[in-house]
Amino acid sequence: MLQASLEIVSQLNTPEYKDASTRSIPAEFNTPNEGDHPDFIQVDYAIVLDEEGRPAPN
Repeated sequence: MLQASLEIVSQLNTPEYKDASTRSIPAEFNTPNEGDHPDFIQVDYAIVLDEEGRPAPN
């Protein structure tokens, strides 16, 4: 799950994503004095079993 989390965060940590997310959120929901990086990131998984019956992120 750590590797999956790192891959997700790496996709979110790009100037292109920041620009796209800024354009998609209405201005009235902007956070005053928001920094370039988030204060925290939460990744939530459902746990499923893979083909061999081992827990895997989903």
